[in-house]
Amino acid sequence: MKISHLFLPVVVLFTTFALGQTSGVIVYNETLNLGVPVERQWTLYFDNKKSIYLETNSTKDE
Repeated sequence: MKISHLFLPVVVLFTTFALGQTSGVIVYNETLNLGVPVERQWTLYFDNKKSIYLETNSTKDE
């Protein structure tokens, strides 16, 4: 019974902080192998009004 009383406030606090995020950066790595391996890195910058998705690094192995 005590665990359920502690669990609900923790879930509510976690949800509040997770939904309150208004800006951030996410980095993606992509590898393509269509005869010649190509590795790309993409970065997503965002806030509560706008976002931009940029290729930040690209390498080609031969």
